[in-house]
Amino acid sequence: MTQECDAVVVGGGFAGLAAARELAHAGAKVTLIEARERLGGRTRNGPFGSLVVELGGAYVHWTQPFVWTEIHRYGLSIEATTTPDRGIWIADGRRREGSSEELFGTLSEGLEWFCRDVREVFPTPHQPLLSERVAELDHLSLQDRLDEVEDPVIRDLLDAAFSSLASAPAREAGLVSTALRGCAVAAWDVGLMLEANGSYGLAEGTEGLVRGMRGDLPDVSVLEGTEVVALRREGGRVSVHTGEGGEFTARTCVVALPVNALGNVTFTPGLSDGRRRVVQEGLAGRGVKLWALLRGELDHFFAMSPDDHGVTLVESDAHVDGNTLVVGFGPSARDLDIHDPRAVQEAIRRLLPEADVVATGGHDWTNDPFSGGTYCTFRPGQMSRSLADLQRPEGSIFFAGSEIANGWAGYIDGAIESGIKAGRDALAHMGGAG
Repeated sequence: MTQECDAVVVGGGFAGLAAARELAHAGAKVTLIEARERLGGRTRNGPFGSLVVELGGAYVHWTQPFVWTEIHRYGLSIEATTTPDRGIWIADGRRREGSSEELFGTLSEGLEWFCRDVREVFPTPHQPLLSERVAELDHLSLQDRLDEVEDPVIRDLLDAAFSSLASAPAREAGLVSTALRGCAVAAWDVGLMLEANGSYGLAEGTEGLVRGMRGDLPDVSVLEGTEVVALRREGGRVSVHTGEGGEFTARTCVVALPVNALGNVTFTPGLSDGRRRVVQEGLAGRGVKLWALLRGELDHFFAMSPDDHGVTLVESDAHVDGNTLVVGFGPSARDLDIHDPRAVQEAIRRLLPEADVVATGGHDWTNDPFSGGTYCTFRPGQMSRSLADLQRPEGSIFFAGSEIANGWAGYIDGAIESGIKAGRDALAHMGGAG
């Protein structure tokens, strides 16, 4: 039986939750459909032994206006991550060790040079396509600018930092969209950029924010574990078809799926040429986030290595029952199986020779069919060529997601920003909810 409503939102991550809230609070009858058995998208609190850890996106910061508003809206709080004493880095072919101040001081020196033209390229950070310099430089990869760095130690530290940030090898990630844009939204400040990418998380976990937003949708029909396989626009209505044979018709639809997962849905009429092209190319973020338990209580550390290593960043998180919990990031899920303790130990031991991995785990977002990758990383040339196409509606179908945000693309903040805009645009298309 076909079910009718005013609006269908496809995807229950933060973008979809924000869009559904905008529509529902305006009086629209909304159905929210999520393929997973849970809400939250590419954020997830999950078990790791006796612990609960963040398996996906986690970090928040007060420079992020949308998520900061939600934190206050739902009475949430933030907590600082562990402060490391020890710095470890592989650079110019050898392992080095010193204080964390020495490591971050050297890295910050390199970042200042690397992002030297950020104000020129992004004079107003939340208008990412405003300057002509974006298109002029967008063909460059991170690797292209790394190749200009004369000091091999600074070059390898920058490689490690940006490969971790991009969740992709430096040659596959765009310079403008990854490094310069990431610095611009952090008030053009490399220190704030580093701080926003690892210093603070939600004390209640990302699940706390999901609960807050879900609780703000009392009249929305929420379907979990239901995959949308087809969307059809016809006669001023949108038909939404699920894999179980269900059908919903609505006046409008918000598709809040990752770009790398849009190919799972058949659109009739087909997607515009610009959107279809980037969906076929795929975004570049296909790395790993892993958790591991190392034997013994090790001094808190922060370790980095360039992108020809399995992990580019590993840092201690907490001491647990006499052992050390660590979180790590790598540029390629193809090259590191996060569920293989031997492979993880081999990768970590290049940085920390004494590491004895007791357990390892995480979620493989790259091979998850509902995400198809980690967070937003445009390939060289993609952002200037495709961002406007990705943001543009197709008839009565509107799009949302952290990749297509104007501000903090790839972050929880960007997802919420995009969802709010898509929800409001869908309302305007309907002429209101009445």
